[in-house]
Amino acid sequence: MRFSAASGVRAVMGGALLLLVGCSTSPQELEQATEDLPGVISVEAAENDGDDPIPLVSIPKTVDIVMEEDVSASEVKGVFDEYEREIDEREVESVHVALDGQKDAVLITGEGIHATMAMAEDLVAAAADEDITAYRREAFPVLPGVDVRLAALGLDRAIGIVGRYRDAEEIELIQVVSGGFVLIRDAVNGDPALYDARERFARRVNNRFGLTGAVVSSRGPLELFVTATDQAAASRFVARTATSRALRRVIVRTRD
Repeated sequence: MRFSAASGVRAVMGGALLLLVGCSTSPQELEQATEDLPGVISVEAAENDGDDPIPLVSIPKTVDIVMEEDVSASEVKGVFDEYEREIDEREVESVHVALDGQKDAVLITGEGIHATMAMAEDLVAAAADEDITAYRREAFPVLPGVDVRLAALGLDRAIGIVGRYRDAEEIELIQVVSGGFVLIRDAVNGDPALYDARERFARRVNNRFGLTGAVVSSRGPLELFVTATDQAAASRFVARTATSRALRRVIVRTRD
């Protein structure tokens, strides 16, 4: 039997793949890595849904962890740290940490991104903030973002949350919802300067008329909701205000 150079290369590559799979961390081992750490309630690791088994190829896995509501930031960071090697080697595609409790508070990292202490601190702070009803932060290479849901506390409170993340380099998409107010600042697919101008204008109208809601983003029109009593006056104010022309389309409406 003749042993060709090509077959030799294939044999070496096959051996490397076998070694890769042989050294790949199993879902059970991923669970065991953190199940006994402080604050951990449950751990579930699984191969990605929809990925059919391929001979000699390790399928990336996801790890879902539930932790106690009153965990510390260092405890959250310690859980993520346990998967650093697997993340770097793409054995683990994403790690989800959710805090147990009445609100949804979730931090997700994936595709080679590691959780930082600042991310862990932000998760813990959101869980402790009584004004926040839900928090979800996704740290991925493409469009990393944060989604914060607040109690119905008005426009100024929602703007304050956007401001908290506005200059964070690792956050490109900010979404905040508070009652009838929806704010979306997208630094990649949107126009941050347009969003900022619309936010300032919405605050100006709110100070004058008391908005009942608003949709502020750099896509579509700027939507401002007022009472039926104020609609005519607010519409005239928007029409004659010079800065509104730089905001592109502005709509004043009621929810009736």
